[in-house]
Parts: sequence; C-alpha cells; structure tokens
Amino acid sequence: MTLRITLASLALLSAPYWALYAQAASGGPLPRWAEAIDGFWYAEHAISEVRASEEDGQAGLAVDEATVAKARLAYSKEPLATDALFIAALDSDEARSAILAAARANDKRNRLVGLSLLELAATSNDTETVLLLVDELTRVQPELAGQFVSVLIASLDDDQSLPLLEQALAANPEWAATFWRRVPKDRVALSRFVQLRERILPPADVEAEQRLVHALVQSERFAYAFDVYSEATRQSEDQASFPPLDWQLSQSRDLRARQTSADSFELYIQRDTSGKIAEKLIRLKAGVLVLSGQLEGRQGHAKLEVKLRCAGLGSGQDWPVRASLSNARWTIPDGSCRYAWLTLSGSAWDSSLAFDGTLRDLKYTQHSSE
Repeated sequence: MTLRITLASLALLSAPYWALYAQAASGGPLPRWAEAIDGFWYAEHAISEVRASEEDGQAGLAVDEATVAKARLAYSKEPLATDALFIAALDSDEARSAILAAARANDKRNRLVGLSLLELAATSNDTETVLLLVDELTRVQPELAGQFVSVLIASLDDDQSLPLLEQALAANPEWAATFWRRVPKDRVALSRFVQLRERILPPADVEAEQRLVHALVQSERFAYAFDVYSEATRQSEDQASFPPLDWQLSQSRDLRARQTSADSFELYIQRDTSGKIAEKLIRLKAGVLVLSGQLEGRQGHAKLEVKLRCAGLGSGQDWPVRASLSNARWTIPDGSCRYAWLTLSGSAWDSSLAFDGTLRDLKYTQHSSE
C-alpha cells in the first residue's frame, strides 16, 4: 500500500515541462532540429496525464485510452522514451513485467520503472530481486535511497527475507545507512529489524540509534531500548540526546523548554497556561526516588509539578502519582513496575505575566531499599 501511494505521487509529480515542450504544447511548432526527439515530448505529456486511483482500498495509478494511445505514439517515434513504456505497462496486467523489464534495459535511470519493478518483486515476495534492484537503483539515484529502502523494510513482514537481508547488509552496501535509519513501527517488523542489528552490528550512527530508541519505547521494549541507549551514549562523541530516555522537551508556542546543559533548562510558559514541560522514561527499583531542581524566574512566576507513573499496559503502582517539584519524593515498594514515566509540568495560571526563567540542577536520584 505504501509503495503504491509512493508510485502514484511520483507519477503525478515527476513530469516537469521543458521549455521546448511547453512551446509545442501551446501550439508552437518544434524546431526542425528537435523533431527527432518529439517522441519524448509525447511521452512527457502522456505521463502528466497519469492519475492516482484507488480500487478495493488499494492505491494505484490509472490511465485512459487516450493517454495509452499517446504513449504508443511516443514509443513509435522514440524507442528510448521509457516513460511511454511505463504507461504501456500500466495498461497491461499480463505483459507488465516484460514491458517494465524492457524499459529498464533501455534506461536504468527511470525511477518510475524501477519502483514498478520493485513493487512487482515485493508483491511476489521475491526478496532476492528486490535486493538486486535496490542495489542498482541506489547507485544510479542515491537521492532516492529512502524510497527504495522502504521496500526492503516492508519485506521484514516475511521472516524468509532475513537471511537474504543479512547477507546483503553484511557487505555494507551503499543503502545500508539509509536502511538502519528507516526503523519500522510494526512490532513484528521491528523485532526482525532488531534481529538483523544484532547479527550485523552496524557502525555507530546517532540518527539511526535515536530512531531505534524511540521505536523500541513506543513498542514497550524498554529493556532493549536502554541497552541501545547505553551503547549509543558510550560511543557518542557529541553528547547527542536520545529522548525519551533523555528528557523529551515540549516545544509549543505557549509552553517550551530548551536544554542548555546536562541539568539546566530555559523555560517559557505563557500566562494562563499549563502543561507538560519535559518527560523521560526511567528504570525503577525499590527504594526512594527523588527529583530535585531550582527554579529561577526572570519574569512572572510559575509552579512546577512532577508526575511518576508506571510505563506499559497493565502496570500497577503503589505510590501517589503527583508531587510538587519542591517535594518530589516517592517510596517505591518491592514488586513495583520496572520502568516509569517521569513527567515535569508547569503552570503560569496565577501569573500576570508570561513566565520566563531557568530551571537549574534538575536531577533525579534513586536510593535502593537494600
């Protein structure tokens, strides 16, 4: 479905009119020297008439008879007009694969043809052909690597694709970095993605690891998220942030936070406004947990509140949820949840001015009951 939407969008957006062709389209004649390439002109016009469609809930592309006729005329005048072959393939279910293969043999840079061949291979679960095409397409058009790699991510739905993906990724192809950054959201695909990471051990990449941490937390794979986080922060040389295991900060017009050091934040809260300022996921253990910090205002005044709640569905808790920052202290009994959300909220409801200030020395400590 995603690939078909991509194809539809590309078809509608990838038909720029060249100045020469615009002249002919408005009724002006082509120069004599350009008559030999007017097949390309017909193909350009035909591709601009392709439209997105949907049938039985499936996105696709549609062409009418006039457009197909124009494409055939284009190909008769210019056999290298592969956009015309792309349209002919859309009009033929039985010969689609053969037509697209012929088009690709003529022009390996035609991205619509390449994406269509990818769709056919992916639909038939032909991972070997998908890998071959992605490898070729990425070398020819590296700026489109993300679109091509999306097909490989989709192939993670099939566990039989794992050996082929592992073999390909072990050679560190040009699309490898793009692949590791394209972290799937689906739980099954994410599990297989993690399996590949464990087998391949890709090079450190902050952006890929940030996305992976976020996806793991979203799927409630908290333990593995913290493992990735520990390794990534150990290797990171630029003190990169990995929210929500580091503070995830609000950035709205009326309430925002900006981190200026490891434990200091600039805060802005519009008057008559309250809401979440920062949040992070923490490991929890039995004992006492304390969150502390110093609020210094330059304008207006605000109140800060802290919430501690178990993470994950069905997690119980045995402590008061909310506390003011000045008294943010919880006693965590044995048998409580292993992970919790720590949320800092602010309010300027009682302020006549917007609050502007600094939160210093924000840190939490846990003291074991053992």
